[in-house]
Amino acid sequence: MAAFNKDNTDNLDRVQKLHEYERVVPSFEQSFGRIINIMADLLDASYVGLHFVEQNKSKVKAKSGIDFDSKDQPCDVCWLALQSGDPLIVGDLTSELADNHTSTLTDNTPFRACLGSPLISPEGLTVGILCVMDRKPNKFDEQHKKHVREFSDEIIDKLELFRRLYEYESHSPIEVDRLKEIHHRLKNNLNLITGLIDLELMRIKDSSFSKVLVDIQKRIQSVATLHRHLYEGKWGDRIWLKSYINELIEDIIEGLAESETSVDYQVTGDQLQFPHQRAIYMGLMVNELLTNTLKYAFPDKKNGKIVIDISRNNQYGTMHYYDNGLGLPEDFNIDQGGSLGMAIIQNSVAQLEGSIEFYNDNGVNFRISFPLK
Repeated sequence: MAAFNKDNTDNLDRVQKLHEYERVVPSFEQSFGRIINIMADLLDASYVGLHFVEQNKSKVKAKSGIDFDSKDQPCDVCWLALQSGDPLIVGDLTSELADNHTSTLTDNTPFRACLGSPLISPEGLTVGILCVMDRKPNKFDEQHKKHVREFSDEIIDKLELFRRLYEYESHSPIEVDRLKEIHHRLKNNLNLITGLIDLELMRIKDSSFSKVLVDIQKRIQSVATLHRHLYEGKWGDRIWLKSYINELIEDIIEGLAESETSVDYQVTGDQLQFPHQRAIYMGLMVNELLTNTLKYAFPDKKNGKIVIDISRNNQYGTMHYYDNGLGLPEDFNIDQGGSLGMAIIQNSVAQLEGSIEFYNDNGVNFRISFPLK
């Protein structure tokens, strides 16, 4: 691993790698915001940030949680993690760093606990840090450290995927097999994360918290299914949208539907090829809509029906989601829904540069329109 210290943040190989990642990722917030939000949910943290480090300063690429004045520098915990090459926990910033370090966070933020995990490229170059902080002291433990290390590996894998996609789109045929290998690795890493959540579920007694973890697990699995399609497909970074949604529905129904409820579903309409970066948001929306249907639409255990229709009109596409359940409450307002699921749907629509409408007609109807790219 390349040495890293505050006085040598411009190591040529390291900076070249950092700039390479910056060049090939179209938008860090769009590409990594989902992972950062999942981390914040899973760890119940006040702040999670993906930081690149250059010229002794921290460049925040994606974040979730409260804003703060970091003076463009990582906290001392992050520096120590960067230098050691291993994840590091500090239980209380105000006491443990007071004697030997001048923490950039102590005076300017309400954070007390911090967990930093370095982002290390396959060549062993430390390009940045995953910084997790919380208002409560002694919030993080060894299990949290393990989770954050896994997320660090996942982020590096995705950065490498973007790099290889860039090479693939630059007409390098030899990259096709390597690209498939990356998708396979990403799928396995995401499945590993869902497995770690399974272990957490086995020991958690609080049913409400268990439900939160299951919801997070399903969101991760929707992305793992996407990467499996990319790995098995023949179209580079594009997938067949109907096939992806069909398999996603099967996985969700198997995991969430009650045994007393019989749910029939159909995916109809046009077969579209979709870029993987946009298909992620389609999968997240289907996951949230279907999960809500299975949880709330059929309280009397009647036979349920779900139809998802995909259509194309010139340069625009539409996904119409319908179930024949109870329908939406009369006072339903998606902007004031208050749930993470509705927020994910709205964010996904925004990332697709689309629009959404909803209404009751013999059940619930959601119609999402988006430009095809």
